[in-house]
Amino acid sequence: MYSLMYRRITIANQYITSIIKGLLKHTQFSKVETYIMFIGYPRSGHSLIGAILDAHPEMVISHEQNSLKYFKIGFSKDQVFSLILDNSKQSAKNGRVWTGYTYSIPNQYQGYYETLKVIGDKKGGESSFLLKQNPNLIDLIKQKVKIPIKLIHVYRNPFDNITTWAKGGSYNNKEITSSEIEIASAKYFATAELVKCLKTRKNIEIIDIKHEDFVNNTKTELNELIHKIGLEASEEYLSACSSIVFDKPKITRNNAAWTDNLIMLTMQRMSLYSWLKDYTIDR
Repeated sequence: MYSLMYRRITIANQYITSIIKGLLKHTQFSKVETYIMFIGYPRSGHSLIGAILDAHPEMVISHEQNSLKYFKIGFSKDQVFSLILDNSKQSAKNGRVWTGYTYSIPNQYQGYYETLKVIGDKKGGESSFLLKQNPNLIDLIKQKVKIPIKLIHVYRNPFDNITTWAKGGSYNNKEITSSEIEIASAKYFATAELVKCLKTRKNIEIIDIKHEDFVNNTKTELNELIHKIGLEASEEYLSACSSIVFDKPKITRNNAAWTDNLIMLTMQRMSLYSWLKDYTIDR
C-alpha cells in the first residue's frame, strides 16, 4: 500500500513539475523533428545504443524513462519531453551505469545538446510489454507528438539473448536451468511476434540493428544508423562512441543447459522471423 501511494505521489509531482518545465522548453520542443522509441528484448544491447545516441549533439535519449507509460496515463508531449531531458541529465551525471556496465562516452553530449532535433527514450523491454498489452499505444503516441516516430529494434543471437535474459544479466554468474530457459524463451518469442506485427504496419518505421554487426563494425553501423534517424555523424563522435564498445560480442549461450530438444524448438521458432533465420546455436 505504501509503495503504491509513493508511486502515485511521485507521478503527481512529476505531472506538475513537467508542466512548468514543458512550458519553459516549448519553443525548443516545437522544433524537434523525430521521436525515437526502442522495442525488443531485454539484454539485447539497447542500453549501449541508447547511450551512444544520447551522446549526439542533436539528440537526447533518456535511459529507462518508460515514456510510453507517461503518454498512456495522460502526460502531454512537452511534459514527456521535459522528463526525457531530466532523465538524460541525471543518467549522464551518474555515469550512464546500468547492469554492471558503464556507458559514459568521453567528450560528447550525454545529458545535454547543441540543437535538439531528435528526442526519445530507451526502454525497449518495458515498451514492448506495454505494446503487447495494447498495440494501439503507438497510435496514441503519434497523436501526441505529431512528428515522425522511428522505432529502434536491436536484436542478437537468440541463444545468447535468452540465456542472458534468464540469468538476469551477463554479470550474473548463476547457473541457468532448462526450466528458466523455457520461461525466458517464451517471453522472447512473444516479443518477436510483436515486432513482426509492427513490421506489417505501413505507417511505422522500424530501424533494425543486428548487435553482432554493430559491435564488430561500430563506426560504419553507427554512421548508417545516424543517417537513418535523419542526422549526420562527425568523425569525432563516431570515434568516441566506438571507444566504449567491446572488441567482440559476448557469447553467453554456452553457460546454460541448452538441451537438444530446446535447441531444436528454438530453431523452429526462429525460422518464423526473418531477422533471426541466419542464427544457430553455433554462430
